[in-house]
Parts: sequence; C-alpha cells; structure tokens
Amino acid sequence: MPSRNRERATNGPHVVVQLLRCANCTQEQTRRLLTAIGELAQLAAWVAADSDQPNAAFGYVRGGVLAAHAAGDTALAGNIEAYAKPGC
Repeated sequence: MPSRNRERATNGPHVVVQLLRCANCTQEQTRRLLTAIGELAQLAAWVAADSDQPNAAFGYVRGGVLAAHAAGDTALAGNIEAYAKPGC
C-alpha cells in the first residue's frame, strides 16, 4: 500500500476522536462516533499489520476495543479482539 494511502487509513480514528472531543454531541451521537472510531481503528490495525508495524496494529486494536466498549457495541469489540489473536 502506498505510503499516502496508509497515512490516510491510519489517521481516520484520530480525526474522529478530535471531532468527538470538540463537538457538543447528544448521547446517541457520541455512541455513533465511538462506534465509528472502533471501526476505523480496526481498519487502521489491518493496514498497520499489513505494513509490518505490529506495535502500531496493537495500539489500534486496543483503541478500537476501548471505543467499541464505550459505545456499548460488544459485537464490534469482540470482532476486533478476535482479529488480534494469533493465527487470525
């Protein structure tokens, strides 16, 4: 994956986190943004893993799981955790 595309993919979670911090959101909007953070973090973890950056991938997995749990989305958290297990 070209460096510019990798950078775009891995910046996604950070951009949404900044939006969440600056916005005056309802509880439902916050939940939806947290879910988006979890999904973007999962994608960023895949990109980092494919780019031979295991430490970065782990950080995205951890952040994604935390965001998914904060959103109350246990299915997403489980999906992210399953990817992080060896052999997946």
